[in-house]
Amino acid sequence: MVISRIFKLCLLIQIVHSFRTPKHNSRAYHKTLNNVFLINPQYPTTYGIYLAGETITVDIPFSVVNVSDIFNWKVVNLKRNRLMFVHNNKPYILINQERIKDMEFSGKLNSPIIAFGDNEALHVPTILNPDLTEPVPKWNYIELLHFDDQNEKVSVIRCLPMLKDDDWKFIKKWKMTDYFHHENKLYLLMNRVILEEKAKKDIVEASIIRLCLNKGSELISSAIEVHYAFTDYTGLEMSIVFDFEYVRLTDPHQRMMITKGKPGEDVIHQTGRAENFILKFDMIARRCASGEYESNDVTLLRHHLRSEVGKCTKFSYESCSTKENIVPSTSFDIQVTDDNTFPYTLEEHIVNIETFAIPYPFYERYNFFTSMFDARFTVCRYDKCSHSAPHKQTLKDGIHLHAYLNHKTSSLFYVTKDTNRILNHPFVDPCRNLTSCTKCIMYGLYYGCIWSSNSDCLPDYQTKKITELTVNKCFKISSISPLTFNLTAPTTLTIELDEELPKDSYASLVITAGYNNCTNITMDELYIYCSLNILKSGKFPVDVSLISDMDLFADTATISAVSTDMVDIFVPELLDEDHLLTILMILIFTLLFNSVLVIACFVQKNQRLNKFCI
Repeated sequence: MVISRIFKLCLLIQIVHSFRTPKHNSRAYHKTLNNVFLINPQYPTTYGIYLAGETITVDIPFSVVNVSDIFNWKVVNLKRNRLMFVHNNKPYILINQERIKDMEFSGKLNSPIIAFGDNEALHVPTILNPDLTEPVPKWNYIELLHFDDQNEKVSVIRCLPMLKDDDWKFIKKWKMTDYFHHENKLYLLMNRVILEEKAKKDIVEASIIRLCLNKGSELISSAIEVHYAFTDYTGLEMSIVFDFEYVRLTDPHQRMMITKGKPGEDVIHQTGRAENFILKFDMIARRCASGEYESNDVTLLRHHLRSEVGKCTKFSYESCSTKENIVPSTSFDIQVTDDNTFPYTLEEHIVNIETFAIPYPFYERYNFFTSMFDARFTVCRYDKCSHSAPHKQTLKDGIHLHAYLNHKTSSLFYVTKDTNRILNHPFVDPCRNLTSCTKCIMYGLYYGCIWSSNSDCLPDYQTKKITELTVNKCFKISSISPLTFNLTAPTTLTIELDEELPKDSYASLVITAGYNNCTNITMDELYIYCSLNILKSGKFPVDVSLISDMDLFADTATISAVSTDMVDIFVPELLDEDHLLTILMILIFTLLFNSVLVIACFVQKNQRLNKFCI
């Protein structure tokens, strides 16, 4: 019985995160446009490297890499002396910021990666098999890659493989065209063409696959998908990207931008409004696990790709855990219209479309279009867009068909291919939408915003002392009561502020007095009431901090007010020698048990394959 329980614990340990759930800056919350940017034009070889909410600075001379190349690096770690990245679908390692080496990889990269940090990245291979020929080697539909900077190797550690060896007879196209992350979920937008064997016709589909980032290396096993079959798209080249409406993902409809056409002919621009797929995924998985679904209503993805019906296995459903039901799948609806939301006429051929969205409290989105003649971008604020007067950049300088973001200054730039010129275009001032002191400092300080004496949020890029802008700046503590606490007296702490805090559903109050913290926090205009948990004796000031919720951005600042009065807290000594001896014995036995558990798991783990796919 004990051994069985140990092995069950080992299985749980197998699915512990190998990478942390990424927490991004506000400008990369939904999508990371690029990892590398220039810190300051005056220092043309000093670059910022952004990855999953963290930024480092590196100096790389022109002799090592061209400017037009380095901005296209997809970076997977932040180790300055052994920086790993993918460029032109090949993995490399930069050693000591001086020398670039190939990394060993037995597989093949043929599409952009999505880096999570901690040396791991997702790869969705592009499959183009219009003649339905047998591939060598066999493909995977999704892969999780691990980059080993010590051995300079890349390996596939998890994947979604073919269902059967002859999947190639049914898949003509499988391509990720866009993605976004929201909270702890990752959504992949797929464009695929599959052969319907009975009717002998091609089916063109859009598919959205959801993965749970909090599953760590097991995120592929959490996959769920919805799909939509287009009509009258057979034989056409198609592109589809997300286009958020108000950037509020809980809205009933989400928008997509679609282009279709044949090479050399006019491109048709369309808008697709999808039903609320965000809420649909758990419902699909729950219905699959319950067994309560109609024939062909809920199936499994890889069976659907073969025009088969996959049967779900009944089990007790848990969120982000599909168990034996590998990728539950069902259809959803997209209402396609010919509404032209593009800043182009039908005669101007669009080569590339990118979208970029910034959520609360900015609620902005940017659409980047590249035609055969120029590049344009439009700015939307609460869905009011500048389509009538988009910013335009001609292609005479040979710019890359891609827009890049400076993660520090919040500006947009393009890069020329041949002359290595950087063409900067400022974003909309990030400070202008932050209408209160708390929002200005909490969400704008990273981008140089300060709260002025005229009650405006303004950009100021001078060197600042952070504490002067974050402590006793937006609000102050006028009084606290009582000033004395012990275990026999009431523990309700009352705090009076000099002004009422603005309501912010994405921020939380944290109140402490030294090592003693508050719970049951309530507010009534200028007054805050809470229950003080008495843990440590001493005289302490009261600290009231406004903190952005943990699920939002990595670039937010904490705003605090510290009282001038001190609270006097007295806690009698509760721990005598007998209590200390008991606690010590518990710690020793816990350590011994953990040691046995780790050894048992290590032995059991080495008996399994080091690499496997679900």
